[in-house]
Amino acid sequence: MRETVKPRKTGRSVFLMVWGSFADGIKGLFLIFNEENRSITSQYYLQQMQEILPRFMKYIADTLDVDTIFMQDNALIHKAEIVKNWLQEQDFIVMEWPPYSSDLNPIKHVWPMLKAALQQQHSELASMKGGSNAIKEKMAEILPDVWRSLSLKWFQTLCESMP
Repeated sequence: MRETVKPRKTGRSVFLMVWGSFADGIKGLFLIFNEENRSITSQYYLQQMQEILPRFMKYIADTLDVDTIFMQDNALIHKAEIVKNWLQEQDFIVMEWPPYSSDLNPIKHVWPMLKAALQQQHSELASMKGGSNAIKEKMAEILPDVWRSLSLKWFQTLCESMP
């Protein structure tokens, strides 16, 4: 006879959408998206990229003296026509990902590391009072510092893992 254990969630889940960038050993921009109801539109994503991406891509190209390739996964907001058209207008080379293979993108390996660093550096969040909105506000305040604390060597190793 087989016993089944049904885990019961005892902690709170807080959702906060972020965007990060890196190239070689250069840790780049980190954004916290200001989402109203957990839904980021392609228009909002494009607006954020228009403000930051051209400068970052130029900085990487100039600093590393290489042709840059922009990588993002197959999220719907990334594949939206307005986003693809704008990236093409900017003459950015965008890496094409096969469907259902976002795990190949090295940024996907950053998120668990960021979460672990957040939990290690700010364990007080687990018992913080005030509900999800208060926790989100605190996370939005401290996550940029946690991002900056991540090892540059680790980002370089992720880049070197790409063929």
